[in-house]
Amino acid sequence: MNGNKPIPPSKDDELPGEPNNTSTATVIDNLTSIDNPTTTGYMTTEDSTTTTTKTRNKVLLQTAVTYAQGENGCNPIPVRLLLDSGSQRSYITNSLKKRLGLVPIRTETLNLNTFGDDHFKKRRCDIVQLSLKGNSDNRKITALCFPNLCSPLTTTIDLSLYPHLQELQLFDLNILEGRQNDSSIDILIGADYYFDILTGEMVRGESGPVAVNSDFGWVVTGPTSDTESCSKVSGVHLLIEEQGSLLTPSPFALREDESELSKCLSQFWEIESMGINEEKVTKEEFLKDIRYLENEARYEVSLPWKNESIPKSNGYGMCLKRLHQLKSRLDKDKQLLEQYDNIFKDQEKS
Repeated sequence: MNGNKPIPPSKDDELPGEPNNTSTATVIDNLTSIDNPTTTGYMTTEDSTTTTTKTRNKVLLQTAVTYAQGENGCNPIPVRLLLDSGSQRSYITNSLKKRLGLVPIRTETLNLNTFGDDHFKKRRCDIVQLSLKGNSDNRKITALCFPNLCSPLTTTIDLSLYPHLQELQLFDLNILEGRQNDSSIDILIGADYYFDILTGEMVRGESGPVAVNSDFGWVVTGPTSDTESCSKVSGVHLLIEEQGSLLTPSPFALREDESELSKCLSQFWEIESMGINEEKVTKEEFLKDIRYLENEARYEVSLPWKNESIPKSNGYGMCLKRLHQLKSRLDKDKQLLEQYDNIFKDQEKS
């Protein structure tokens, strides 16, 4: 058991670039619909309410909290880091680089390839050196600077549900419910330092996440047995008017502003139906144009030309311009001009 004092600052847990554990999310949709139709005179009112509930499991990633310090002798500041063996290199944010006053030792061009992307993007990054406070001594690392490392890691757990974790000295208190102060990540420790930081000691329970010991204290990772859910309620209200006599003015006649809205809606649906109505009209015109020739015992139909098509340019102006340019060049070489002239004359004769 680790007897060192817990590091007071707290800075949570997710894969860089992935939104809040959705890759392992279990989604359960419960849809309930309530319809309450009522009729009053010429009007029918219908109300419909739909409730959608989604539930997903929560997964913790390996996060820890420690102190970082530059080589310029500045005061150590609390940072939150993510241990990720899937990354080849270690990174820090540009914000942390600025706060520590780190001076780049060199720059490097990276070929970045994100999840689901087949193409690489080149990015020039500064390389800096800094020290991280461990349980026994400071650990010096070399890291690349990047604007953002991952989205905020906001997943938390209820420690009372996991007896095997209750006696451990956890250094990242942001993973505990009600204790989260900062969900951002300042440092990503890649495979270049990952296995040097982990001690190999592990605590596993019957269910729930696993605790792994490191130079920065116990790190909790893995799926949790508790879930988080969210509900969304959508309501629809319809007022249907039955049209009576045309001589009877409707109490719901459109005002001028409503008429403008109706016109906008009509234009919207006309745009939405583009390509659908045109195809229907084209088929109708095509069928009307079919003629049966009894003497020849066959059908005849015209080619389906497009209406209101824009006539294409014959290119006369462009050709004339190029001819003048060619003539200007040939004027500088009379012998070549004569050869051109003879060829044109031969073509005219043939």
